[in-house]
Amino acid sequence: MYTCVSGIIQVGNRFSKLFDIKQGVKQGSTLSPKLFNIFINDVVNFLENRWAPKVSLGTQKLSLFLFADDIALVADKPQDLHTLLNLIEEYLHIKNLRLNTEKTEVVIFKKKEAWGR
Repeated sequence: MYTCVSGIIQVGNRFSKLFDIKQGVKQGSTLSPKLFNIFINDVVNFLENRWAPKVSLGTQKLSLFLFADDIALVADKPQDLHTLLNLIEEYLHIKNLRLNTEKTEVVIFKKKEAWGR
């Protein structure tokens, strides 16, 4: 399935030259969530063992949300998010993995002030 894989990129009506794909999982591959499931418990345990900062959500306290092959780190304060990012960086370094920064976003939510103020 992944031997001698190549690709072409299309932008508008233009196509790139054929190139070899030497790493990664094909977009939409059923292998992606399976690989994610193999590694995700290790990431969760790593954060737990490092006393990662947590956010309260009802009666639960958590540092991340997991869905399919995505992870969302959550924090109440910028310094807590920074700590989580440093822990993820440490984990990736230990496992010799890389984060795809082009698929990484930071979203900041703020509580809206009470209506009428």
